[in-house]
Amino acid sequence: MRIQKKEKNNKPIMIVGGDGYIGINLCKFLQHKKEFAVWSYDSKRGSRGENFTSVDGYSAVVLLAAFPGVINCRANMKKAVIDNISVAFNIMNVAANEDIPVIFTSSQAAKEPFDNFYATIKRIIEIEALRLNKDAAADNRILRLTNVYGGSEYIEKKNTVIKQFIMARKNKIKMVVNGDGSQIRDFIHVNDVCNAIYLCLLNDKKVSEPVDIGTGTGLSIKELAEKFGTLFTTVRDSDTIGASKSVADIELAKELFNFESKESLTTYLKGV
Repeated sequence: MRIQKKEKNNKPIMIVGGDGYIGINLCKFLQHKKEFAVWSYDSKRGSRGENFTSVDGYSAVVLLAAFPGVINCRANMKKAVIDNISVAFNIMNVAANEDIPVIFTSSQAAKEPFDNFYATIKRIIEIEALRLNKDAAADNRILRLTNVYGGSEYIEKKNTVIKQFIMARKNKIKMVVNGDGSQIRDFIHVNDVCNAIYLCLLNDKKVSEPVDIGTGTGLSIKELAEKFGTLFTTVRDSDTIGASKSVADIELAKELFNFESKESLTTYLKGV
């Protein structure tokens, strides 16, 4: 458990999953925001959230803890259910009883819940969050993230397509792409994600539907490969391709939080 130095009038925020990739970057980001004092709970300290009985004293909970990835969730379904669904349900119910808002970082994959088990899990959590909002007057805010990259410990903790291209170029090997490379994705820098969460924390109004967090611009895997100048081979019959196109609709985030992405993928790639 870690806490930012508390100052007069700042609000204590609980981050569940603070040792994860987004959590590490979010803790750093919020430490520079005078509005909040940051408490981070993580699995290394035995506090994933499944046994929380109270979140009293916090002004909000940011729920990042998850067992991520299509392949990981399919390989260990029991862990995926416990680490994702059980933790989320417990925290959301506890927070609802204490009238504390929860920001849940979901995924664009939840839009297509039958694509894979990971997408199904994200959608299940969203459905419960929305049910609690309706039936228990809860304040669950769902942020559907697109493909996140960059920032602290990205290379160490993630295995996304951008990281794979980085490693393929570094090691001078051919990249293996699931599908034919035509699938389109929206890539957002972790700094922008942290800013979106920050703006959501500042928002006093309840959010009645999932909010897309992305750039609103799509890029095919082929186009990404061209940016890297990297050769790749395809696995066309892969069952981990996902949707043919996944791009955020950024209008609601603009309307609710005045959020727009600022970081450039092109600029990031020049530095790696």
